[in-house]
Amino acid sequence: MALRLLRAAPGPRKFVGRVVSTKMNKSIVVDVERFVPHPRYEKYVKRNKKFMAHDELELAKEGDIVQIVTCRPISKNKAFNLIDFIRTFDGRELATPPPPLKPLVRDPEKRKVRFEKAAKRKEDKKKRREYEARMLEEDKLYDL
Repeated sequence: MALRLLRAAPGPRKFVGRVVSTKMNKSIVVDVERFVPHPRYEKYVKRNKKFMAHDELELAKEGDIVQIVTCRPISKNKAFNLIDFIRTFDGRELATPPPPLKPLVRDPEKRKVRFEKAAKRKEDKKKRREYEARMLEEDKLYDL
């Protein structure tokens, strides 16, 4: 019997890491450090991965420990948002907290309109097929 791997629960992925670069406008590079067991030696080894994150208010400084969360792709390499400061590098107090994330709530009216349009397209397609079938039958009648 084959072993079936279960996928992680869907939802936003959150990481805590250290800011290593703030040289871009409204963007930061966060180094996320994690420990994973080595497949052969079963010793935990350190793995690092750098993620680009969106910092709307440009509050982060190099050395800060921050929390980032996945979002829609903002650019080719950037698909994370800065959501919280765990610890600042120089102990400074932040005058303004990071902006809250906008909830992904879809407008029910837009969804209703989109559903109605799709139903109308489906109905039109059905009518067109019926019309084409009728025309083909009529042409066959006259081919005698």
